[in-house]
Amino acid sequence: MKLGIATAVLAALLTPVPVAAAVIETGAFHDAGRGRDVPYKAYWPNGQKGPRPVVIFSHGLGGTRSAAAYLGSALSSAGFIAIHIQHAGSDAVVYRGSQNRREVSDALRASVRVPANGHNRFLDLPFVLDALTMRNMDGPWANKLDLGRVGMAGHSYGARSVLVAAGQRIGKKYISFREPRIRAGIAISTSSPSGNLEMGRVFGDISIPLLHITGSRDRGAYSWRSHITPASRLEPYRAINAPIQYLLVLEDADHFVFSGRRLGTRREKPLDKAHIASVARIATAFFKAHLMDDNQALVWLRNEYSKTLAAGDRFTFR
Repeated sequence: MKLGIATAVLAALLTPVPVAAAVIETGAFHDAGRGRDVPYKAYWPNGQKGPRPVVIFSHGLGGTRSAAAYLGSALSSAGFIAIHIQHAGSDAVVYRGSQNRREVSDALRASVRVPANGHNRFLDLPFVLDALTMRNMDGPWANKLDLGRVGMAGHSYGARSVLVAAGQRIGKKYISFREPRIRAGIAISTSSPSGNLEMGRVFGDISIPLLHITGSRDRGAYSWRSHITPASRLEPYRAINAPIQYLLVLEDADHFVFSGRRLGTRREKPLDKAHIASVARIATAFFKAHLMDDNQALVWLRNEYSKTLAAGDRFTFR
């Protein structure tokens, strides 16, 4: 088989199939200890048997479990169980009843000023993993989850949740919420922590493979986050010394494209579908390589993925 044909065949195998492939289930995990529900939306691989690797998705500030549906569908099509969770205190419920954009922004700003909202968000992950362990032992989910192969992805505040789970320390006290059960992560639209902190201490505990994704127009989502620039989105990738780090920068991609909320609406932009497709392709290959230990996916990711990108897009790794 010629090299060009082999590359085309492998690319086809790694390209997500249509959304209809996913079997979607919604529900909530209840944390009695914290008196807290964690709603979820699970994308199950249709027709896949045996325990499957799991990817937990964490939404951004003001989001819901329905965020990034394109990613859940792509991952389930590739054989993963994608479980998108919702974080009370930093979700869409925060701005319920707001009458305009200013009120929405004020409600979200108030929510991030409450440290407990962030801490509870970070504690949702280990709780959900414990809940999945219980469900994997008995009932409809029994023996369907490969909990030795767990990854995490997130957008914006959810990207910070990914880095925190990977080992990023929080605040001036350098608090750790590291979750050792996470083997690989995708941080979409993350940003460097503010304040006069030692980056070596902030990121020094991170050792897992990470894929960092952003866009050339990926600025702060709200006026009070004007300090977040496209350049600042690159800082975690540069500051993390761990091996196996990837960086994708999509030309002309802004902050909101990655949530997928504009798709199919009047607000959809001409490049949205192309950007979403690029994210779905690389996310699928990344998790195949680093959760499934798929060497073909690893080779394609490092040698062929960049050939699928548009002019101006940048992909690098170390």
